[in-house]
Amino acid sequence: MHFGAAGLDVRDEGDLPLQVWRPDRMSPRAQNVDQVTECVGNLIERLVPLLSSDQPLLVLGGNCTIALGVVAALRRITADPVGLLYVDRHYDNEHAREYDRRSAGLDGNGSRP
Repeated sequence: MHFGAAGLDVRDEGDLPLQVWRPDRMSPRAQNVDQVTECVGNLIERLVPLLSSDQPLLVLGGNCTIALGVVAALRRITADPVGLLYVDRHYDNEHAREYDRRSAGLDGNGSRP
């Protein structure tokens, strides 16, 4: 089903610049941090005005950092609790025994696995 057939007016707001991940051997625990920070900042700038309107918003992303930008933009426009539906199509690359919940930011108040 197309969005239009469901009675939704859809407007494509375009893409952010392509970000190509490359191994960052100098910083293996926070790879490409400057590039990621820039990308998340760009997303926040794009989303704040869109989220401030009364229109529904669908954000499609190509990597996990998109969730950071969406939540950060929501926090800039509201002090209310925010929710996020996150769908990941693949398993993480780390073995479960080696995975540190803190490195994923999942040890904060209110976070759930």
